[in-house]
Amino acid sequence: MHLFHILISVLDMIFLPFLNTVYRSSTMFFKNACAAALVAFTALLPAASAQAEEEKTLRIVNSTNKVVIWWIYIAPIDQTTWGPDQLKGDILGPGQEKTWILPWVGCWIEVKAVTRGGNAVEKKLNACKVGTWTLHD
Repeated sequence: MHLFHILISVLDMIFLPFLNTVYRSSTMFFKNACAAALVAFTALLPAASAQAEEEKTLRIVNSTNKVVIWWIYIAPIDQTTWGPDQLKGDILGPGQEKTWILPWVGCWIEVKAVTRGGNAVEKKLNACKVGTWTLHD
């Protein structure tokens, strides 16, 4: 609320002298209209910045000859747990690939691919620059 009062004061100093000379009888109307417009504008800023961030994707390509990936985990770099398996019961066989849309703010992610036998490989990626992780033999 403090920021709102500061912005209203700025409106008073900049716009009201002009408005008073042009519309002396309706100064309060214009002050309220300007305040309402300012509140509406500041309410839209978070939504606009969220839309401004480009959608990030991660594509994992299994270029191995024999290795089948049974589980894939993707998490933001600062998250302490992996969360659910992203294959959701599917597998990623040799020659297959899959793409995910990453819902997190920020670029850095960790990815873990796990075989049925429990062998795992992990990778840290900047998803804003590198959108593909290719697994090799």
